[in-house]
Amino acid sequence: MSTEPPKIQDYAIIGDGRSAALISNRGSIDWLCWPRFDSPSIFGAILDPEVGGSWSIRPERERKVSRRYLDNTNVLETTFACDSLKIVLTDFMSVTSEQNKQNRLWPEHELVRQVRCEGGDADVIVEFNPRLGYGRIAPKIDRVGKLGWPRADRSLTYAELDTQANRLAHRLRELGAGPDTRVGRWAHWRNCG
Repeated sequence: MSTEPPKIQDYAIIGDGRSAALISNRGSIDWLCWPRFDSPSIFGAILDPEVGGSWSIRPERERKVSRRYLDNTNVLETTFACDSLKIVLTDFMSVTSEQNKQNRLWPEHELVRQVRCEGGDADVIVEFNPRLGYGRIAPKIDRVGKLGWPRADRSLTYAELDTQANRLAHRLRELGAGPDTRVGRWAHWRNCG
């Protein structure tokens, strides 16, 4: 992959009406204020690649890249292709109506990244490097009972993340995803060797 920083035209956007993420054509979230637009950033590499933080999911080797939004959605699909092998990265923020939120357990804010390999096995590199407060704070992932993310007010444990992931996997199966659909703690992984 190129070492030059991506240009603004290399970015696509996903969002949920409350926040938005800029994702480069290299599979990296380089801008995200979370959980709202007026919140401080947790990924800001678009402003400062050294300090800003990012979340990259990319193939180990350079591949031809194509991108598209799934029809009538804000779901971004980035495909890294070489010969018959394809790595498909799908990014979105889940949304639903206010009525559905009242009738179901639905996460208030959620970012989903799904990786799928087609035509064989591939090595995928995942670099999760958040920098809170516009790059001023490098959070430490720490063991808190179960491994979790310490926050100022409390720790978010993997048990809480697993609960959210299980709800999402169930919902994806309801929408027609296969019975083998699983959702990881920070990413949705399926059929990637």
